[in-house]
Amino acid sequence: EIVLVAEKNGIPIAKAGTNARGYNIYQLGGVFTREEDRRKGIGFYLMFELLNKIFRENKKVCLFVKKTNTGAIRLYEKLGFSMIDNFSITYLHNSNS
Repeated sequence: EIVLVAEKNGIPIAKAGTNARGYNIYQLGGVFTREEDRRKGIGFYLMFELLNKIFRENKKVCLFVKKTNTGAIRLYEKLGFSMIDNFSITYLHNSNS
């Protein structure tokens, strides 16, 4: 996988990476910025660099984001992403199994 990390004073404050890499498409995931460091352009910079690295390999990218994660959605739209489908995944944990 590809993982980029931003640090402040040796402490990770933001991360952007791939979850899966297929033949032609890489799935992005695990993208985060520590709450107190958000809205400073750090996530944008990491994502920009990650996307450039992937595009230099002539690959496409996709990602999934929760509908309620408006900050992430704004970031992805600013980077040129657009929604192509609207769906949800529901998880259930059965503690008896």
